[in-house]
Amino acid sequence: MSRGEGKVLHAYGVMDNVDVPLPGAGIADTPVDVLDLGPVAVVTGRLDGAEFGEARWEAQGRDPAWIAPLARRHHEVVQQLCSVDGVAVVPWRLPGIYADDAALESAVRDRLDDVLEVLDRVRGHAEWGLKVYLVDPGMPAAPAAPTSGRDYLRQRAAEAEARARGSAGRLQQVLEAYETVATVSARSVANAVQDEALTGRHEPMLLNSAHLVASGHEDAFFVTVREQAEMLSGAGMRLEVSGPWPPYNFTEPDRPGGEEE
Repeated sequence: MSRGEGKVLHAYGVMDNVDVPLPGAGIADTPVDVLDLGPVAVVTGRLDGAEFGEARWEAQGRDPAWIAPLARRHHEVVQQLCSVDGVAVVPWRLPGIYADDAALESAVRDRLDDVLEVLDRVRGHAEWGLKVYLVDPGMPAAPAAPTSGRDYLRQRAAEAEARARGSAGRLQQVLEAYETVATVSARSVANAVQDEALTGRHEPMLLNSAHLVASGHEDAFFVTVREQAEMLSGAGMRLEVSGPWPPYNFTEPDRPGGEEE
């Protein structure tokens, strides 16, 4: 990344090196271009260094108000490329800022085998997201009025135990739903659940997962998702699906000895 003035290079992602229509503009309405690296092409844009360089990211990279419009335009470029049939795209994560073409080329060539591996993995696949929310925790029947202090404490202990059993039971159901959907996905990953500040919802999130699904296998995926949604609904939970998305959650190469979902 560059600390200097002038332009910096933003990388949106890596794709097969084929001729495809490029988005008209990306972040800050700057033109979208490609850097030809032989077997792959990196989708890029040249941005103002003072506005988007390393120093600015260090100062404001944790500010949602600053990063949100950048992330949105970055995603729009990647999403448009992923919509082209037959083209594999590996989205770059923010911040994808490099000093110049040479710095970006060096970074990609150093990991070219990994990049090609991931391109092969996501080719012909799309990412779908699942989230499960607790919408109805259920209310236990009101106990009879306690007749003594000891009776009151027993009732409170019983209520706490019932809540704990209910919570453990729901989490087990969510785990089983995730594992069932994973059987009809090429790959799956469970991410950290998001709190209310991120979701904007009062219902607690119990699952935040991503699933890589092959083209032509969506019917089996959605049949399974609907079945699990019905099962969870009976326990006061709502399963929501979103997508298709670029494969943001499946951009890391496999490592020897590593675990797969």
